[in-house]
Amino acid sequence: MLPKICPKTRILAQKIKPLLLLTSRIQKSLYLNPKNSIQVV
Repeated sequence: MLPKICPKTRILAQKIKPLLLLTSRIQKSLYLNPKNSIQVV
C-alpha cells in the first residue's frame, strides 16, 4: 500500500538529512556549552 517515492522527494530527503544531522549537532553543542551559543552557527 506504500506509494512509490518520486525522484524529487528522494532528492529532497537527501538534502534534508544532512541538514537535520547538522541541526542536531548544533543543538548538542549548544546544550553542552551554552556560553558558545553565539559562535556555533
